[in-house]
Amino acid sequence: MAANAFEIALLKKISSELDVRGQEDEKKTSELNVTVENLNMNVSMQHRTVVGLVEDHKEIIDRHTKEIEELKNKPAFEMPEMPDVGDGLDMGQLMKIFASKSPPDNTINRIEALEKLVADLSKV
Repeated sequence: MAANAFEIALLKKISSELDVRGQEDEKKTSELNVTVENLNMNVSMQHRTVVGLVEDHKEIIDRHTKEIEELKNKPAFEMPEMPDVGDGLDMGQLMKIFASKSPPDNTINRIEALEKLVADLSKV
């Protein structure tokens, strides 16, 4: 009987230790499940954001493609004849120079140069 009592006490101790460990594991599992759910929600939100951005860009690309096609179908621009100002300055040539497709940062310099030329013309 004493041996059985000892074994029963040992089994009760082992059972209570396993119960405590099981509760700790359940708590950890529950916390991990919450973390996984949060990560799933974050991924889902990011996916929706990416899909929305793709749709936004698709609309922009489609709009630009349409504008490009419209420009391709537009008749070519013809440079109007410019009158000669009399001092050998060809206004048509100046328009071609200053209407060139130079980078935007060069625009200010071109405008200043044109303004200087016009100012010089008015002095004459």
